[in-house]
Amino acid sequence: MRFDRIEQRRIERGQPADSLRVGGDWQRSRLGVNVGLFRIGEFCSFTANPADDQQSSSKWLTDA
Repeated sequence: MRFDRIEQRRIERGQPADSLRVGGDWQRSRLGVNVGLFRIGEFCSFTANPADDQQSSSKWLTDA
């Protein structure tokens, strides 16, 4: 095998399954607002011991 367990899992499941980014801004005279909405799909983090692997669910983040 060319990759150990950690590297193999990192390739297969280490990145979010999907992501969505939406943003907008509004300005009136000197007042302005910029808002971003982000969704990151589920992903895993890995260790040498499979019992310590952590699965993270989808998350929504807002930036204003």
